[in-house]
Amino acid sequence: MSSVDLSKGTGASAARIRMVILILISLASLAQMGINIVLPALPQISGALGFQGNVQLVLTAFLVSFAAGMLIMGPISDQIGRKPVLLVGLVIFLVGGTMGALAESIPVMMASRVIQGIGAAAGMSVGRAVARDLFEGPQLVKVYGVLTMAMAVVPGLAPFLGGLLVADFGWRVVLAVPVVCAAVIFAGVALVVWETLPRDGAEERPERSEPGGIRAVLTGYARVLRSRIFVKFAVGNSLTLGGLYGFAAGSPDHFIGVMGYPPSLFGFLPMVPAASYLLGAFLASRIAADPRRFTVFYQGSACFVLAGGVGTLACALLGHQDIWPVMLFVSLYGIGMGGILPLGVTGAMQPFRRQAGTAAAVLGAMQMGAGALSTSLMALIPGDPLPVFASLMVGCAFGPVMIAFLAKPQLDG
Repeated sequence: MSSVDLSKGTGASAARIRMVILILISLASLAQMGINIVLPALPQISGALGFQGNVQLVLTAFLVSFAAGMLIMGPISDQIGRKPVLLVGLVIFLVGGTMGALAESIPVMMASRVIQGIGAAAGMSVGRAVARDLFEGPQLVKVYGVLTMAMAVVPGLAPFLGGLLVADFGWRVVLAVPVVCAAVIFAGVALVVWETLPRDGAEERPERSEPGGIRAVLTGYARVLRSRIFVKFAVGNSLTLGGLYGFAAGSPDHFIGVMGYPPSLFGFLPMVPAASYLLGAFLASRIAADPRRFTVFYQGSACFVLAGGVGTLACALLGHQDIWPVMLFVSLYGIGMGGILPLGVTGAMQPFRRQAGTAAAVLGAMQMGAGALSTSLMALIPGDPLPVFASLMVGCAFGPVMIAFLAKPQLDG
């Protein structure tokens, strides 16, 4: 981030802006931790609580409420401000996480995941809006690239940490870790983050004094969805993440249930594609911030996503179902995804400033909705999940490829 003038136009010192970015990283990572740290614990949760159905629905419950929560939190932050919504969201996350760690039945566990997902939604949608408030154009690519790099680390480390904790301490400790992290982040937001919602400029913000607040929110949604720039980037991101969540939901069953690997080893596996995801995001933040390279980099990233999906499906069809053949191609998918996601967020958000919360909410809801759909499909289709999530990865990859080469997405200079 040294090449970016972080303090430009904000009235805050570069050091304080860096602290805010660190908090935004933590907010986005909190949602990823809530999703991923529980993966190695799913079989133990199912056994302890006597769940007769598919325990992957615990993941789906979080994703569905996460997507719905963003549609609430983002527009509210456009009307009353970013900071109060962030603080309330963290409190909701704390309540849901505590319920989950203390749950004695599946209904309580499912309810806790729903509540936790709603709280996590504030960190993702409002956090992105704060970044959009502070930066534009190439600077925004760099910032979203850094956020994406950080978010890549958590999906790799969280299952590894979860696998170690569930083996030594049980699943309740696994669910307690995000609660502790949320408490620390709450203190950071309260002490460091200021209100970034723009109060001037040409773009119209929904009037807080209007009695038709819901109508104003719906009008904001319509405005965002009428933007062709927003839609093409949002669809590309959503499909790419849909393929990833298919892998996340199906891989525990395949590697632990079918292949017989222990949860501690499975917890290590996501670190491999996470490293590749980190590489893609790093390159995006360094190379694609130049508007002249943006389109070409997006096209290359889409090709990596498709290659990774096709290779994973080939492993399933040809019988190469062990760890390293599968993870090699999942890593290719990760490199492409690391490029697509920060570019897609930047491209989708660039037409909006005062309605950045609404735009981030719609984008996040579409992404998590695709993830929830993928995990639901994984839960419904019986048998070895490898061919299923590999097919999802291939199908989802065609979306960003078509957008990359037919729509040719660009960044405003």
